[in-house]
Amino acid sequence: MDKANYEIPIALAMALAQNPEAMQKYSRMTNREKQLVREKAGTMHSSYEMKQLVNSIAETDFGNTFM
Repeated sequence: MDKANYEIPIALAMALAQNPEAMQKYSRMTNREKQLVREKAGTMHSSYEMKQLVNSIAETDFGNTFM
């Protein structure tokens, strides 16, 4: 995998920075889970949608797989 697959889109990074619980959970995700989040973030069309995505991370119990 190339480096681009590990880079966080700026809008996702900003939204995570505003939600410490989501940031903490994101940091504990597997690489595959993070990749899925980054891919989903790439489909967001507004800051509201991105915030909803990040809120869903904060609310997810990662005993179950995200998405």
